[in-house]
Amino acid sequence: MTIVASTEADAKKPSVNQCVVELDHRDEAAATVIAVDETLAQEVGSGSASSLLRIWTGRRAIVVPRWQLHDRTDLVVIDSNDGAWPICPRASGGTAVAHGAGTLNLSLIVPLRNGAPTIHAAYDTWNAILDDTLQRLNVHVDTARIDQAFCAGSYDVSVDGRKLAGVAQARRHGSVLVHGTILLDVDAHEYLGLVEAAERLIGVPKGHCRYDPTRITCLRELTGEQISGKDLAEALVEAASGNSIARHPDNDHARLGQPCCEHARPRATPVRGGSHSWAA
Repeated sequence: MTIVASTEADAKKPSVNQCVVELDHRDEAAATVIAVDETLAQEVGSGSASSLLRIWTGRRAIVVPRWQLHDRTDLVVIDSNDGAWPICPRASGGTAVAHGAGTLNLSLIVPLRNGAPTIHAAYDTWNAILDDTLQRLNVHVDTARIDQAFCAGSYDVSVDGRKLAGVAQARRHGSVLVHGTILLDVDAHEYLGLVEAAERLIGVPKGHCRYDPTRITCLRELTGEQISGKDLAEALVEAASGNSIARHPDNDHARLGQPCCEHARPRATPVRGGSHSWAA
């Protein structure tokens, strides 16, 4: 089974051989966990590792393109509860994205050979895996740029004009890395406030970092239910393995002890009001 992710007749469609699930990084610095994407991309590019899908979380952080930091490593945003959000670099472009307890990250890493997969095919593959998963929750997504949302781009994943996930791409060292952040349960005002604060701190002009909270959404808001990162990760593995990923002889299970569940649908707990501490 191979991912069918692009309508381009001449595009080589990416296939993935394994899933890596990493959901507990409480003892590791945010920057260390984020940098794993680049290490894996180099391994895939060199041929020492096969193509993979990494599903992961990390400690709270604001993540920006490396070039925007100019080698600074000590920048921190302080939230309204005096919580510290370090600003960390990533390999891809775009603008700031916040990682926290109410988000889940999804990284697709495949070899880059003779220009394939194309930029479009790589993005479309990432979006197709997420789309297959969310359909199980009766959430139907579109792909289009959502202005005044964080890290706006042509491949934003949205529902009714509101952004649910942001995605960016890096193509170097013989591999393609497509990674993005899915909003599970966030307060839109707080989330975008953190992004704006980080961009001001790194010197983005004021007029370029104003966002509209009505332009983003999260799974809790869309479904009325609380879906954990673990449950969504299991569903992503199943959607990828069952519908999209080329089965490798050594890929009967996801790595790091996370099984490819036979009937993985995100288990949901109804939300009964009250505040949600997504930024833990």
